[in-house]
Amino acid sequence: MESFCGRDTAKRARIEMDTGRVEGRGAAQETPIGYVPAKNGLTMDGMKISDEAVNEMLRVDPEDWELEMEDSKQFLAKFGARLPRQISEEQEKTSAKIPARGQRVNFLSGN
Repeated sequence: MESFCGRDTAKRARIEMDTGRVEGRGAAQETPIGYVPAKNGLTMDGMKISDEAVNEMLRVDPEDWELEMEDSKQFLAKFGARLPRQISEEQEKTSAKIPARGQRVNFLSGN
């Protein structure tokens, strides 16, 4: 997000989104990696960010996440038997939700 709008703006947008979600008023879109803010769930007052930039910030690229999930699996393996079962189960469930490599999916359609 910072590459699109600068560190302070990105931080403010994140705080606004988090606050709205906690208070039950922030709209979100479910994706294989969890919920990401919907465009209409972000407070963008005073920010000059193009729709294209917002779409890019909210984009979930399955190929990126496939790599991320493999990295997290390797990291979690370092804990061996000390890793709580629930954490490894959640990592496996999330990995299984990521679409196959090369399959482009628009999770944010309609937002």
